[in-house]
Amino acid sequence: DELACSAESFTQPTQPTQPTQPTQATQRPPENEGKCNPGVFASLVPRHPHLEPLAMETDRLLNGGYTIGRFGECDISLDRSYISGHHCRLYVETESDPARPSLYIMDT
Repeated sequence: DELACSAESFTQPTQPTQPTQPTQATQRPPENEGKCNPGVFASLVPRHPHLEPLAMETDRLLNGGYTIGRFGECDISLDRSYISGHHCRLYVETESDPARPSLYIMDT
């Protein structure tokens, strides 16, 4: 089954809690925002302007996901003392509803 390429299928309506404020330059959206890429499930966008966003591929998220941690063997390596060697894993499951995949973060 292919995952639908539509942001609407992955979002739920929310209620505003505060007035909207302008986005800071360091919180810029990915350059391909608004463009549908069927091979990309989500983008991980860092808060620091010197780091590039990471397009998280659907196939990889469905087949093991991405590991984040301090060790060099991690898919996303962060050299910070407060990050554990294998900090977490990002992955997608479709078991409950194949048409509505869910992104999970598992503490490792």
